[in-house]
Amino acid sequence: LIRELLHSPTQVTLAEEKLKNLLEKFPNSISIYIQLGEFYNRCGNYAKAIEIFKKGIEIDPNNALLYWGIAIAYENQKKIKEAINALKKALEIGLERSLERYAKILLKKLQNNL
Repeated sequence: LIRELLHSPTQVTLAEEKLKNLLEKFPNSISIYIQLGEFYNRCGNYAKAIEIFKKGIEIDPNNALLYWGIAIAYENQKKIKEAINALKKALEIGLERSLERYAKILLKKLQNNL
């Protein structure tokens, strides 16, 4: 149900509410932090995305997807150094193969823009 709401532009508020409720019920569930952070990234609310990813990192500092998500948010905020640092951390921890390839391409692009 939540997955359907996430992809329905008319249901954005409801999707956010349901994800927040899940996070209240399961405050140590990293997958919910990832879902909510990605949701905020898709909505263009990068400050909220960063806040959520940072909270997730406090719980699990070795989750590469949290660093990946925060890197995307920083990139969209034009905070290139922060995005580079987050990408490096995500790659150091280890991303899934296809995501790793994209992260390396993005890292190189951002480093060239410094």
